Amino acid sequence: MPALEPFLRPDLKPPVVATDPNGDWLKTGAWRVAGRVGTRGLRVRHARNRSGYLLRVTGVDCHVREDGRQITLRASASGESILTDVLLGPGLILALSLQGCWCMHGSAIRREDSAVLFVGESGAGKSTVAEWLSRTDDDLMRVADDVVAVAVHAGRIHLIPPFPQLQLSAHQQYTGERPVCIERIYALKRTDGIARCRPLHGVAAALTVARHTVATRLLDAPALQRHLNFCSQVTKTTKIYTMDYPHSADSLKQVRRAIDD
Repeated sequence: MPALEPFLRPDLKPPVVATDPNGDWLKTGAWRVAGRVGTRGLRVRHARNRSGYLLRVTGVDCHVREDGRQITLRASASGESILTDVLLGPGLILALSLQGCWCMHGSAIRREDSAVLFVGESGAGKSTVAEWLSRTDDDLMRVADDVVAVAVHAGRIHLIPPFPQLQLSAHQQYTGERPVCIERIYALKRTDGIARCRPLHGVAAALTVARHTVATRLLDAPALQRHLNFCSQVTKTTKIYTMDYPHSADSLKQVRRAIDD
């Protein structure tokens, strides 16, 4: 698929997508429920077998090999319409996480050779902030919206572009090739008060990174330990803040002043 071509890099092998009409890899024990696919109300069930991770969404079965290097799909007629969402959603996100590339729920902007990442719950304002900043300043470019793929590169956390952004049109996709160092992370929190920004350190900062990492409920204990190690490393090299963000034009200007400080 063209959307997987950005991952043709020596240090991050692309998952190979295959089909298996027999579906022998589906033999497993208990299935557990773990979240949804995108904005659809479709539940993801998952399980673990000897060769990897199993995902099941209505009409689609997906197997991710334990090293993250192969994704196997099987879809019934009822699942064909959501096949891409499953592959580029939980399938790809899980495969990348098994290779040490984690996906954050957020939006990001790039300024020269660095990036700023905005994370938060749905409705916190991540997309609004990134879109407004890129629209009002030619020096700022929106590089991700909704899902941001990140990995440790040369000791620092970097944005890995271009991750397929399902919420952006084709001409809005960021097509850069080099990893971009993430200078700051802002955790947006919707408020009716005034906009204000506070630094986070230690456990609070690590928990913020962990809380906004996508699909961690799909991981087993060893993978979760690697994720916690990643969260700890992020706090040592990246400035992390919590930002109260009232949804208003004035607060957008205050966000701009904050990232300029």
